[in-house]
Formats: sequence, C-alpha cells, structure tokens
Amino acid sequence: MGETEAGSETDARARQIATEERDRARFEEEALGLADQVYRVARRFVPTREEAEDLVQETYARAFRSWQSYTPGTNLR
Repeated sequence: MGETEAGSETDARARQIATEERDRARFEEEALGLADQVYRVARRFVPTREEAEDLVQETYARAFRSWQSYTPGTNLR
C-alpha cells in the first residue's frame, strides 16, 4: 500500500470517528432532553417515585448501550 492510499484510509477513518462522535453527542443531547417526559411516563406505570427513577435509569442504560442504531434526524420519542 502506498503512502497516498494509507493517507486516504487514515483521513477516511478520522472522518468516520468525527461523525460517530458528533452522532453520539447529538444522541445524548436529544435523549437527555427527553428525561422529564420519560420520567412522567415511567411514573404512570409504577407506584413509587423510586421505582420510576429506577425504570428511567434502566431505560437510559439500554438506550446508551445501543446508541449506534440511532439515526440522526429521527424522532427519539
């Protein structure tokens, strides 16, 4: 592989990493912006505030583990 090819691959990888970082930040911003709504929904399903908080925590843990499936510009609701 020549220097030009290696440089192109390095540039492509750097762009991919930058895109992933931007998408992750956008996901975090959008997801965390919905925290109050997620809590209100959770509160309707369980009898106590503590259980609702646990449910929200579990929900966000699952969401953040699979953030790569997020498509920017789609509705997270």
